[in-house]
Amino acid sequence: MENQILVKALNKRHTVLEKRILLNSKKVLKYIKRKGLLVEVFIVSDKRIRNLNFKFRAKDTPTNVLSFELKDWPAVDSNRKRVKPIGEVYLAPDYIRRENESLERLLTHGILHLLGYDHKRKGDSIRMENLEKRVFRRFGF
Repeated sequence: MENQILVKALNKRHTVLEKRILLNSKKVLKYIKRKGLLVEVFIVSDKRIRNLNFKFRAKDTPTNVLSFELKDWPAVDSNRKRVKPIGEVYLAPDYIRRENESLERLLTHGILHLLGYDHKRKGDSIRMENLEKRVFRRFGF
């Protein structure tokens, strides 16, 4: 069963990134052998990500990526395929560019958070970072 990735630029000038993000999201999920998932990726302005960061993390500053994991949501029928929604990733390409970061690396990081990976404890952080490094090497991110 294929994954369903929905990518939406909320700023017209970022629509050129939609296809790139879609293709790379599919690559990441396929590489880590995840199937039947629904992921939503939003490409947003610095202002939008700053508002989200403040609302959900009490940090009044823009950031590069935010992920909002959906836990225990039932599978839904999408295009006649049953997929499980796992959450949303928000990317701020202007911020990412200014900080000289990689859009693909941060996309990967956000997707892994949706899959339950985190970096709160040292062991979890090492596990997540090792998987990220394997993905980066595999695709040249």
